[in-house]
Amino acid sequence: MKNPYRFLLLILLCYQTARGQSAHADCADAYVLCDKTPVVIDAVPDAGELTDEIGGTACFKQNFPESNSAWFKWTVASEGTLEFSILPLNEQDDIDFVVYRLSGDCAGKQEVRCMLAGRMLGEENPNDETCLGATGLHAGAGNTSQGKGCADGANNFLLPLNVLPGASYALFVHNFRSSGGFLLEMGGTCTFKAVPGPCKTTETPVLHNFDKKLVVSDVQPNPVEQNARVLIQATEAFSGVLMLADVHGRLLESRNLEIQAGDNSVPLDVHALSPGVYFVKMRFGDRIYLSRFYKG
Repeated sequence: MKNPYRFLLLILLCYQTARGQSAHADCADAYVLCDKTPVVIDAVPDAGELTDEIGGTACFKQNFPESNSAWFKWTVASEGTLEFSILPLNEQDDIDFVVYRLSGDCAGKQEVRCMLAGRMLGEENPNDETCLGATGLHAGAGNTSQGKGCADGANNFLLPLNVLPGASYALFVHNFRSSGGFLLEMGGTCTFKAVPGPCKTTETPVLHNFDKKLVVSDVQPNPVEQNARVLIQATEAFSGVLMLADVHGRLLESRNLEIQAGDNSVPLDVHALSPGVYFVKMRFGDRIYLSRFYKG
């Protein structure tokens, strides 16, 4: 080769370009969901290659400002309702989303739900109380679209979808404030169809970015009826916050934690909760722990 340095420079430029584009941040490269197993996305560090594929929406008339995003696709196997909740890992993040019905590939997508509003779990603004928590679709919501802000009577959720077998959908999730990730929990009465290719699942819906200074267990026992606990082994003392939320991300309890060096047992009194899915979240500085459990 006449100029090996030029060849190496070309490879480096291509590598840097690829690094600047996040995987699964374009509709054509979406995560494929084959069932309703909860999915944890650690981070959404960038937009995809097509930063204008959202365009104008019902909740944002201008081109949607895509920056930190992830896409999901699925095909319906059995008729029913479709619900979901998106719980941000960083409670200060603002998660927006758009749901599309697909006709063929992504070029034939039709918007069916659009959410731009909402403050996230943990903020202390009483005027925005109805917009705190997770976001998504669930029964009892009143709109199919919601713009920015928190208008009277608004919350972070939109009406569920009624879906038919064979129909395909795409979900665009956007973190407006940061590159932080989220937990996606699918619900409703419909089922999803397994399709060829890699399916995105999370074997255990537990996430933590702790180093060796903190070792945290799952919620024990799970399912739980009265009292549960989380075991923590620490090499030094830590101060943090524990938050308990329901499946829709509504904050049920928040308390300070003081972790000592050595073995610690963090109690969870859940006897007064109704049966269902819940989340326990602990934050120690920039360290996050999120675990899902079932109250029987």
